[in-house]
Amino acid sequence: MSECDKSEIVLVGILCYNHELYIAQCLDSVLCQKCNFSYKVYVFDDASTDGSWRIIQDYKVRYKDKLIIEQPEYNNYSNGNRNAFLQHITKENQAKFVAFCEADDYWTDEYKLQKQYDAMQKNEKASMCIHDVELVNESNGNCMGIVPGYMSSNWSQEELITRILMYSMSFRLNGIFVRGEILNNADMYSGFWNYWAIDLALFVYMILKGEVIYLNSNMAVK
Repeated sequence: MSECDKSEIVLVGILCYNHELYIAQCLDSVLCQKCNFSYKVYVFDDASTDGSWRIIQDYKVRYKDKLIIEQPEYNNYSNGNRNAFLQHITKENQAKFVAFCEADDYWTDEYKLQKQYDAMQKNEKASMCIHDVELVNESNGNCMGIVPGYMSSNWSQEELITRILMYSMSFRLNGIFVRGEILNNADMYSGFWNYWAIDLALFVYMILKGEVIYLNSNMAVK
């Protein structure tokens, strides 16, 4: 992943596994972002067995250095390493900020990265910026809700974590935007990160490291 150097302000990490039907929509929504800074897109395909990798390679040909792609020889998740995605991202990342999207999700606002970048630039104490994400039923296209939908700036660190663990607050990976330095300083090989829900582990860790900015704007679909 040495292609991502200090000249990149934002790195977008995309996690893929057997998402042949969705990866193109995901990539299109990320690669169309309008920003006043540079960003690259890193796609980690965890040894898909469908046509996902072929589609990813086609995008690499089209977008060249804009896109960084990686595929291990075997599926890490099924072999007990649930955190291979973040391990690979942080190995050589030097971008100032990192955003995320799973390959079966997508963004709906072409200024999403710019909005989160601007918010983080205004608050140096913030470790993370999140926004609302629409939950859509794949079978019929109906909206099942907006998460988190609301978050008070007055909630303490303890209250935020309690609400998450008590399932009274929800969020999704494609709404998370974090400081790269804080992410890189984490020990991604500790047991804390080897958890089935990567977004939950990431969210809790970032809450412990700084303030959370919430943008009350729906800019993505899960």
